[in-house]
Amino acid sequence: MAQQSPRIRNIQAKNRDNGDVVDLRITEEPREIFSYGFVGKRYSMTADAVWDVFERNEYGFTFFDVRVFGFFCKNQSHRDHGRVIIESQRWLAEQLETKQANISISLKKLRKAKMLYQETRTVWYINPQLVYCGNGRTHGAALSAMPDGAHIYVQPDDKRAA
Repeated sequence: MAQQSPRIRNIQAKNRDNGDVVDLRITEEPREIFSYGFVGKRYSMTADAVWDVFERNEYGFTFFDVRVFGFFCKNQSHRDHGRVIIESQRWLAEQLETKQANISISLKKLRKAKMLYQETRTVWYINPQLVYCGNGRTHGAALSAMPDGAHIYVQPDDKRAA
């Protein structure tokens, strides 16, 4: 991180009781900057479409499936938008304190609903139409890189099948 200087702000505050105006000088110390930050932690923004998919429940989703999807959202790469590397389904089961069979079923449902797509056995992606993370450039690149058939929503002039 580049060295930053303290930021100085001059603010006028008005006393509500007597109307006096006071000049205040506030010095803000530099802090680490995240692409998106909340209390110093990275976070992702989900589109309403995520909850629409869960609410329609065409795939028999359970609360556990929401937990699995949440794990992916929490552990995605903020540089390579939506990328999640899992060692194995057994490893993921250990992380979520469940059986590997439950993970397998959940991943099949999430993949069928086009909420996740798989690049390799261990590399998965969250559909960038559902979750925004990183910045506009990485998000745009993720949308462009989506494989055919992974789209939930297709623009009318887009030739890729939904």
